[in-house]
Amino acid sequence: MSIRGMTYVLMVLAILLEASQTARAQEFERDLEYLVVPDKYYIAERCSEPQNTLKWVRDDKELLRTVDIKAAERVAMEISFLCEKEAKGEISHDSWLELFQELSGTLESLTDPCGRTVMCEKIFLPPPKPLPNNFDAYTIFLFPSAEWSQSERNSDLQTIRRTFASFGDSIGHIKAAIWFTKDRHSNLPDIERSKYYCDLLKLNYNDGPYIVTSRKRPDGILSKDDFIIIKLNGIVPNRINYVLNILEQDLRTDAKLRKRSLIYEEIKQRLLSIADRNPEIVKELTKGAISVVTKQ
Repeated sequence: MSIRGMTYVLMVLAILLEASQTARAQEFERDLEYLVVPDKYYIAERCSEPQNTLKWVRDDKELLRTVDIKAAERVAMEISFLCEKEAKGEISHDSWLELFQELSGTLESLTDPCGRTVMCEKIFLPPPKPLPNNFDAYTIFLFPSAEWSQSERNSDLQTIRRTFASFGDSIGHIKAAIWFTKDRHSNLPDIERSKYYCDLLKLNYNDGPYIVTSRKRPDGILSKDDFIIIKLNGIVPNRINYVLNILEQDLRTDAKLRKRSLIYEEIKQRLLSIADRNPEIVKELTKGAISVVTKQ
């Protein structure tokens, strides 16, 4: 074997034999504010709410008798006009959200059965506000594959979420770590919204999960020059921390993001993950490397 070939074997072996450590993490802290990214996916979801509400009222004959349906329809029409303005680019995403929330609250007060029935329990949640668009950096975690909604991935998902929470706590208050969920009561990732971003950024679903970091808020990303991607496919959950450490340090120190270091760490942890899943490979590589070295 050539010197170059032997060097490559020893480099791979060194990576595979590197000591494994359990990633440490913290639980997410609950914020009093409910911050959202008002992207096109979010806006489309919210804009469908008024008609769904009207249908629910019309289908409930008892409720329909207590609701001013004409007033509710007028508010729903105002919301429809607002959504059309946003679609035409006549209003910013942040302004749309502020106006939408006001009209949505009016529609809710007109159609909500609470206050009209004796037995009624209502949970009050803080209204959504747009995530500030002047942060230094935004990092989003994307899960574009449906496998992450299956129960057998729950343990892996919890490990990843704790790791990402720790990352978010560490990078500072003017940098955002974003984990899209399907609703406000669940930590399960929003698969469809992740696919929306993968379609937008032209990312293969099968190469995810992804970590995408940008200096722009996600709804302002326009080209590949606006973001850096980390592909996590094939990396075991307790090794994702090592990849995030590179990104975390750069964000904490406001340094230029080290793309080559991130790619190297991504490959390194993928190799180590193969070793974790297939310890026999390490044994064979060790034997082969020792044999090569002793023959020189």
